[in-house]
Formats: sequence, structure tokens, C-alpha cells
Amino acid sequence: MAYPEPNRKGFFISLVYSSLSVGGLLGGIIALAFNATDGQAGSITLVSYIPLIAISALGPFIAWLLAPPERVIRTDGLPVNVKKLDGPWQEAKQVFVTLKNKKILLLLPMFVYSQWFLSYQGNFITLYHSVRGTALGAHIQQYTSKRTGLDHAGILAQCISIHILACYMYFVVGTLSDQVEELARYTSIMKTINTAGIALGYGVQVKWSMMGAEALLCGLFFIQIFPAWCVIRDIADYEDLVVDEDPLPPAAETTKVASSSD
Repeated sequence: MAYPEPNRKGFFISLVYSSLSVGGLLGGIIALAFNATDGQAGSITLVSYIPLIAISALGPFIAWLLAPPERVIRTDGLPVNVKKLDGPWQEAKQVFVTLKNKKILLLLPMFVYSQWFLSYQGNFITLYHSVRGTALGAHIQQYTSKRTGLDHAGILAQCISIHILACYMYFVVGTLSDQVEELARYTSIMKTINTAGIALGYGVQVKWSMMGAEALLCGLFFIQIFPAWCVIRDIADYEDLVVDEDPLPPAAETTKVASSSD
């Protein structure tokens, strides 16, 4: 989020999130390919995990292909600046300072809410679908069965809304700073709370029920609206932040032109 120009952040966020969706789609296709004939309840075959683990293992090596900030050439000519701290302890201290940021605190309910749904979705598909249906549900397609088709249609609608919220969440966090190191802390906190939301969702379902977890999710939806709005209302349009390239005020410019004509 710190690499692109301010007016192109949304485009780059959409690229990142699209790549995440492609990853989920690829995983679903692999799982379905290895379990297409399994119409019973249960889990996918162990063989299904081999290509998934292999692809995941390539991730750190592919990340090395990412250009370092000092080599990024932006269209506006501005460099991507990174302020390196003295060591891990200094970075840890800055993380705790970031946790005290008022805007981050206000966004915490939205961070929890945005991923809580995934725990319900995962358990619902596992409980009410076969292994083949679970694999198919991973990339949201339809069965010929009317009942199952409606199930997947509902999951599709939920997934679309959650993905829209997730993209918007990245956008909101991206407006909090233009510094690479600050955005790294903001997004790390966001993803940590996202994961905690999923874990809480699973925990509530184990100790209570799936419907109980959904009831809490519904409550979280209303709870997170006002705190998030307190942050969102302060976001300015990029056009409002653009400064006129000519530093001379109109009066000074008129005087300059008049002097030249003399």
C-alpha cells in the first residue's frame, strides 16, 4: 500500500486481493480434482495437500522477486522511503505505540467482524456437504441439486459482501499513512485481529453453537459501524490533497507578467 501513488492505491489493493482470490480458486480446483468422486462426508484425501503445500513452499522464494523500496520508480517521481530502526526491540516498541493510535483502536471492531464469518462458512460447508461438495464450495460453483445450489448461492452472496468489505478495509488502512514502515505495522495489526476474529468465531461455535456465533456476528456488524465511520469520515479525496504546482499566488503572477511586458 506504500508503493503506489495515492491515486492508484485502490487499483493496487484490488490486484493484491484478486491474487488472494485466485489462490483460493486454485486451491479449490486442486481439492476438487482429487476428490471429485467422493460423495461421502469427511475430509479431503491426504494426497490433496501435496500440491497445496508445494505451492505454499514456493511463496518465500517468489517474494524475493519483489523490488526493494529504493528501486521502485513511481509515476509521480517520488521515491518510496523506508526508515529502518535500530533493531527488533525498537520495532516492537513502535508496534505498541501504534496500538495506541486512536484510529487503529476505532477500527478494531471492523477488523474482528470482517473475518469472523469465515469460521461459520467453513463449518457450514463441512457439516452439510460431502467431501466433493466441500471442495466445490471452495471456489463457489453450483451443483445440479436445487438444495445444494441454493446453499452455494447463499455462500456466494456472503463471500462477495465479505470480499468487498475486506478490500475497503485495506483501503481505509492505506489512507492512514504514506510511510512503508507505518503501513507495515498497521496491516500487521489488522491481519492479526482478522485471524483472532476467525479463532473467536470457531471458539464460540465449539462452546456454544453455529447460530450463536452468527448472532454475535450480527451484533458485531452494528457495533463496528460507528467507530469505523469516525475514521472513514476524515478520509479526504486525493484531488483535495493535490497542491497547485505554481507557487505564485494570482496577484504575484499578474505583477510578474506586467513587469515582463514593461
